[in-house]
Amino acid sequence: MNKHPITILPFDCVNASNREYEDINHFLNLIQAEYLPDDPPTSLQARIDRFQNVSDTNVLKAWLAVDSQGDVVAYASLAFETSGENTHIARVNVDVHPDHRRRGMGREMFRQAVETSQGVGHRWINMKVFENVPGSVAFLERIGAQRGLEARDYQLRLANIDANQLSGVKHASNTFTLGFWDGPYPEDQIAEIAQLQDIMNTEPHGDLAVEDVHTTSEELRKIERTHAALGTQRWSLYVQETATGRFAGLSEVLWRLSRPEIVTQKITAVLPQFQGHGLGRRLKLTMLDRILRERPEAHFLRTGMADSNTAMLAINLSLGFQPYSAFCIWQVSMDQALAYLANRSSQV
Repeated sequence: MNKHPITILPFDCVNASNREYEDINHFLNLIQAEYLPDDPPTSLQARIDRFQNVSDTNVLKAWLAVDSQGDVVAYASLAFETSGENTHIARVNVDVHPDHRRRGMGREMFRQAVETSQGVGHRWINMKVFENVPGSVAFLERIGAQRGLEARDYQLRLANIDANQLSGVKHASNTFTLGFWDGPYPEDQIAEIAQLQDIMNTEPHGDLAVEDVHTTSEELRKIERTHAALGTQRWSLYVQETATGRFAGLSEVLWRLSRPEIVTQKITAVLPQFQGHGLGRRLKLTMLDRILRERPEAHFLRTGMADSNTAMLAINLSLGFQPYSAFCIWQVSMDQALAYLANRSSQV
């Protein structure tokens, strides 16, 4: 007989009580300390902001498992797109307290997300897992998931940048012109910028069953409204072919006003027809130069990158980026996930 009964409950991400937000933030910070041990805990307000400011083209559902004392011992979430591309994919996350692992808790939390996802009509489930979290890989292998995209987060300590590395920024070719958009994109260029976002489709997708994404002008504005709600700032650095004015590449960084010491590099990419001119490195160096000059409170620059993105990886390593965490996006078909659950009774 289970001496410590566990109850699984839906979690209202938007309308939870302060106590519920405090409990889930405490639990998620405990989990975060496993895969990002050098990071400070996420503040309660930052966590609430994330829960309450999901884009209106996304859905976020969540569940908590609590023990007889009311303590959170597991968490699961299901996120998915409601329009555009990749509406066939669900993104599932499952976290279990270290003291409650290997008792079937992960399976039962996974069941909540899968059964809800099935009702929506998803065909694939993607799960991002950090390699240093005990038991995660074994669980994914048991359910029949396959590795879809191997990647790492890399970190650059800005104090270690050699000024000589940035010397080429001011002596670049005039064949291409660089410029910045700070904050919201200019309205008179928003349609072109939306098309430029397709550059993200040139990044490796590994074996994931994902479709190319084509962002609209309205979707860009929705993203900006979410940034404003979360206190997120953005610099966008673009490169144009000087003679024609055609966009050739893009680099963007974000940081939160509540956490200015960490700047996140979201994308640096060059369109295939403009590759071979050193534009990727020029974008990186120009952005670094500005961060060092104008963001003295920033201590680290972080970026996530697929292991197969060898060209950009070579640039980052040459600048001094070091591996910070390793993760993999796994995928499993809905049929496989349901078959796994059908063979195992529901119990915690």
